[in-house]
Amino acid sequence: MGIAYAAYFGKQYIKAFDDKIDDSKLPPCLKKILNDLKKMGASPGNMIAKFTGDPWSANYNWTMEQGKTSPDVPAHTLANSYNANTGIKTVFDVVSYTNATELSWAKTMLHESIHSYLTTYYIRNHKDMAATYPQMLEEWGKSTFNKAQHEEIARTLINSISVALENYGIDKGYKLDKQFYQDMAWGGLEETDEFKKLPEADRKRISNTLQIELSGYDDLGKVKPQKGIKTGC
Repeated sequence: MGIAYAAYFGKQYIKAFDDKIDDSKLPPCLKKILNDLKKMGASPGNMIAKFTGDPWSANYNWTMEQGKTSPDVPAHTLANSYNANTGIKTVFDVVSYTNATELSWAKTMLHESIHSYLTTYYIRNHKDMAATYPQMLEEWGKSTFNKAQHEEIARTLINSISVALENYGIDKGYKLDKQFYQDMAWGGLEETDEFKKLPEADRKRISNTLQIELSGYDDLGKVKPQKGIKTGC
């Protein structure tokens, strides 16, 4: 009874986090993707719970909005946007990526949910975070916080992102193999040490898969058919 009780209220807590995400400044095309993720247990709140092993860890506010990001970056979580009341903000550059598919944007949302959590965790309680993620904090001392977060995601969350994205794809009616979803889960992580350990053939395949779903072109600039449907943003 105790386990069932905790599981029930854990799910309710995750739902409350997802429902509280402020998407009022997202275009309708991305709002739909976010809402679809929420409906099928592949939501940002579920992704954070998978990452932490704790359904009560998503205890902050998150704003998702459209805006300009750095070159070659579809979305970016802004550490300096944190506010104790409004939480953390992530910007999605829809205008620069009009050819991106719904599968590409869904993957990006799942990826950015972890950035939003880790950045908030550090700002609120960096001492506790240092004890929980010592390797990540050590890597930050040698590079950037964003890169250190990417290394942590690559080490621990590739499979969870893949499974969540596959659930989303199946619900949307796609009939794609697991390899596609596993490749997509590497989005944003191509510069990590974990990615560089992969065989060259795997790295090339993954890179092309990601680029095609994002832009409609492969790494050589050739037009290629996309697996997903364009968002219509």
